[in-house]
Amino acid sequence: MIYVLLILFMKLCLGTVQFGLDYGINNQRGEIPLTEVFDIIKLAHKNKIDTLDTAHNYGESEKKIGLYNQKYPTNHIKIITKIPSENIDLLNKKFRISLERLHQKKIYGLLIHNYNPLSNSKDLFKFLTQVKTNKLVLKIGISVNDPSDLDPILSKEFNIDIVQIPYNILDQRFEPLFPQLKKMKIDIYTRSAFLQGLLFKNPKTLDTQFKTIKDKLLLLRAFAKDRDTSVLSILLNFCLSNPYVKKVVIGVDNLRNLAEIIENILPEKNIEFSIIKKSMKENDLNIIKPSLWKKQI
Repeated sequence: MIYVLLILFMKLCLGTVQFGLDYGINNQRGEIPLTEVFDIIKLAHKNKIDTLDTAHNYGESEKKIGLYNQKYPTNHIKIITKIPSENIDLLNKKFRISLERLHQKKIYGLLIHNYNPLSNSKDLFKFLTQVKTNKLVLKIGISVNDPSDLDPILSKEFNIDIVQIPYNILDQRFEPLFPQLKKMKIDIYTRSAFLQGLLFKNPKTLDTQFKTIKDKLLLLRAFAKDRDTSVLSILLNFCLSNPYVKKVVIGVDNLRNLAEIIENILPEKNIEFSIIKKSMKENDLNIIKPSLWKKQI
């Protein structure tokens, strides 16, 4: 059991957007203070969570991670950062700035943030290939929002190592592509396991725009209660138990939040998700894509 738990912990990747931005519909405190950021990374390191996910545009996130790297140089954690789609000169500039902020000469991974095939793809992938060839990063990839964004990858127009996608018990849009990505030896990193906290909302007090998923949230709570576990545990283990998923990126609002996540990882992989998976699947993009939500919730 200890070995299985260790494998699951190592399958987690700590998302750090809350280190630098006021993010998530349940976040009432804003960005996390530096001292608590240090405590969160230390707790992650202690529990074999060996990868951090950040981005050039996550406010002070990279800078805080860099300060941690300075203070604890022996606590080695892999870093993946993301830079926005730009021309090559700006890509180079922003990547160099990210390395400086992180106090690193090279990092584990570099992704194009919110990649869109309509952008200047040839330049983007030329840049990614260049930094990998120069051994500034070990792995390259893209972060996407819609399955169609992966068309240039699935057609083998460009070669990458990592795709980061939204995936949770409601948003199952990418799942049909998992076998093909695995066959192409592309690591699948999932994010949005909690759908920015929406899946923890009280079904009875949902904002009008989310009323259509009230029954699904009630079903989710009943499913967790029948198994004497938490909604958090069900959401986490739904993603962790998928054999195609390499890493599950989870964000936290505070130290206690990470401790709760660690406590709710189940060593058993035989939760019968098939019982509710089809019922929980949501096709309404206005629900499963936070970019389409109203500004005020």
